Amino acid sequence: MLNLSNLWFAWSKQNKLKDRYEIDGRKSLGPSKYGMVIKYKEKKKDGQIRTVRVVPKTKVVNQSRFKQEINQMRYLNHENITRLIELFEDDKNLYFVLEYCDGGSLFEKILLRYYLKQSEARYLFQQIINSLNIAHRSAICQRDLRPESFHFINKDINNLDIKLIDLGFQLIYVDDYIKKSNNQIIETSRQGKLYFAAPEIFIGKLTEKSEIWASGVILHVLLTGELPFDGKDENEIYKNIQDNKIQLKTKGIVSDLIEKILQPQEKRYQIFQIQKHQWMSQQFSEEEETLNINFSKFKLLTQNNFLQKIMRGYVADQVKQGFADNLRIIFDQLDNTGSGFIKIDLIQKSLEKHQEHEEILKLLKYVQTEDGTINYLDFMNQILEKRVFVDEERIYKTFKMFDLNNKGKISNENLWEILSKLENYKYITKEYCSLLISEVDRDQDGEIEYLEFIDMFFKRV
Repeated sequence: MLNLSNLWFAWSKQNKLKDRYEIDGRKSLGPSKYGMVIKYKEKKKDGQIRTVRVVPKTKVVNQSRFKQEINQMRYLNHENITRLIELFEDDKNLYFVLEYCDGGSLFEKILLRYYLKQSEARYLFQQIINSLNIAHRSAICQRDLRPESFHFINKDINNLDIKLIDLGFQLIYVDDYIKKSNNQIIETSRQGKLYFAAPEIFIGKLTEKSEIWASGVILHVLLTGELPFDGKDENEIYKNIQDNKIQLKTKGIVSDLIEKILQPQEKRYQIFQIQKHQWMSQQFSEEEETLNINFSKFKLLTQNNFLQKIMRGYVADQVKQGFADNLRIIFDQLDNTGSGFIKIDLIQKSLEKHQEHEEILKLLKYVQTEDGTINYLDFMNQILEKRVFVDEERIYKTFKMFDLNNKGKISNENLWEILSKLENYKYITKEYCSLLISEVDRDQDGEIEYLEFIDMFFKRV
């Protein structure tokens, strides 16, 4: 039972999350900067799939501002922003139940399609601008806007409806910061590269207009596959951003719009000006609709090794379901409070008494946590992953599944033939399969040999 003195939100539900929801499947949606993200399903008949973001209260530094933005989020209801459906809390954690978008991040689906029309790029951009407009009217900033901030609502390759995610969660840890030494970045609160960061962010002056800048960079990438600034390395690119050295690769009226967005703050277009720009309502000829996107560079701007992600799923399927079921039973027995979290040392003490769990006990030493506690799905995924790596046989079996010609190599044709039969990848193109192979193809012969394949799993590529 929640101690009322620990209550953060008067409108939150104090009953247990698991009374209304159950974990959907065996996979976590993964950890993130803003807390563990888990896929749940309502227990009622025909229950909806939801995203649940688990935020430990101890991780929230700026508590008052965080509460303020979450209270605002409660009333946001727009088709391009993931809706906060309800909130559960206990003494230790906040459980945010959100709309579930399973279509992947903005650039992921475009890479799968391997094509985009100018009118489609505009439709995506309009949704980005609409979501920012609503958020800014509610005095909420995303603060770290990038392609991963937008997810497609479903996997349908022709459905380009997107939603802004993670809104309101950026104040969990600390305010935005970038530390420099000798004019080079040595530390930042931001995840990944800073290619979408506005010039003012580099000097600690983030405003809502910083997100308008990011939207302009995203638009340029959607149209060309490239950033609107060049550089031989990250630091040179960052310097060109700060010096406003823009080099557009776009053509036509849209270049004028992007140029007006990628300006210093005082000259930068506001949202209402963007919405009224001629390009936003332009009729495109057949020639104008066709975009010459550099997908090789486009791929470099994504943060995922997609081939590794796909193959990990195949290897994990080699693990017997009984082993995974055993993990679930162990966890549930130890999670007396139903919080979804338990301490690693508690698992160790419990398993030491049971010889039949010796294998799990050995694997526990590889499990990584921040504070000694772990969520069930993170616990299970890490254990399964370590078990996969302990036995190279599973990796070899997966390799042979794709080596359709029994040549000791996986070709572009092999990869496409198998993936295109799967629901999640039925729209995948052969061109994109070539890009996936290039992620690990060290000798650049266009095929994956077994040594290259196994190196991918141990991150030596």
